[in-house]
Amino acid sequence: MALGAWFALPGLVGLDGRWNRARIVLQSQMLGVGLILLGAGRAWGDFRPANPLTWAFVLGREGYLGGLQDALKAFIDIILTGD
Repeated sequence: MALGAWFALPGLVGLDGRWNRARIVLQSQMLGVGLILLGAGRAWGDFRPANPLTWAFVLGREGYLGGLQDALKAFIDIILTGD
């Protein structure tokens, strides 16, 4: 049920009509990805570092988190400057 809420969250932005709701979606996605990375760090003993998919998973999540941070910063800049 909680997983379904994470998938439904981006769709809720369009229901309100105000773009400032996208900030909430970006922040919640950043929280979720951060928690996934925290969980991966805690369970690192269960991962196989010799497997390239392990590194693809970790680096992919870190890249996604960085992209979300950049998108949030750009979004806030657009709101503040009005461009």
